[in-house]
Amino acid sequence: MSKYYYPSGQLQQETPYKNGDVKGVVRTYHENGNLSDEIPYNGSMNIDGIYRTYYESGNLSHEMPYKNGKREGLAKYYFENGNIEKEISFKNDKQEGIEKWYYENGMLATETWKNDKFHRSYKQYYKNGNIQLVITYSNNKKQGMQKWYYENGKLVAEIPFLDDKANGIIKYYTLQNKLVQGKYVAEHKLLWQITAQKGKLVNGKCISGKSPYKLTFNKD
Repeated sequence: MSKYYYPSGQLQQETPYKNGDVKGVVRTYHENGNLSDEIPYNGSMNIDGIYRTYYESGNLSHEMPYKNGKREGLAKYYFENGNIEKEISFKNDKQEGIEKWYYENGMLATETWKNDKFHRSYKQYYKNGNIQLVITYSNNKKQGMQKWYYENGKLVAEIPFLDDKANGIIKYYTLQNKLVQGKYVAEHKLLWQITAQKGKLVNGKCISGKSPYKLTFNKD
């Protein structure tokens, strides 16, 4: 066992050895004496087991599972208050499977499923737990119906996508649950052609980059 110290004399690191190789859990410490890292080695210079890091306060920061030097399993990250911040799945050192992010109050914020072929689904949630957005991807492009929701759980909009482009009839619902329909008519310019309930045509723009999409109309 080798040990290293801060200039203050406080223990900084402990490293176990067997037959000249690092084998066991290497521990590093914050200068205040609290644990900083726990790194398990298998004797072949590979991390094997749960790699843990800690905040200076001593609370757990994250846990990363390893198998013979490669990330394998569910990694967990924590807020300093102890609540889970995110969970990410790994397989053979690559991210694959479920990924979840949480608000600091413990409620789920986003949920993504993905695999090595870039097929995935994405869900985003409000802080009250209601779903805000659902998107499906295939070959890393948006495909199918994208759905937005109000914070009260009611549907805001349905926007069809094909190969990462809006395509087809969109449906937008007001808070009073009134339906407005339209179609995408100007590729790459984010212009929509909207038909109101009474059949009157109005032109509008769909402004991306905001959550949810902001629809603005010029009524004549």
